[in-house]
Amino acid sequence: MKQLVRLQAKHAEIKAAGGTLVAISADTSEQTRALLEKLDAKGMPLTFPLVSDPNRAACKALGVYDKAHDIALPAIVILDREGKVAWTYAGENVFDRPEEAELIKTLQTLSAR
Repeated sequence: MKQLVRLQAKHAEIKAAGGTLVAISADTSEQTRALLEKLDAKGMPLTFPLVSDPNRAACKALGVYDKAHDIALPAIVILDREGKVAWTYAGENVFDRPEEAELIKTLQTLSAR
């Protein structure tokens, strides 16, 4: 949840750097909906989509799935305009997440190409 709040705080900068933000959760749709309601109740609504992927299909397709532990790794994946993976950061554990500044800098670099 903390990362979602931080990404929300940087959403305008992410968009300005050429990014479109979509968050994917390995939680069920009910759990994802509950999280969105909790954020809304705290006055921290998300202005980008948070989608549910309980079968981990997206994380498997994007290469950020830990098969040995059956978990989605915390990750940021940047797709180019053609939908191909241009950059990936996959954490080694639940605490290993990239800084938002790194994401924005990477978007700026990729947009300049």
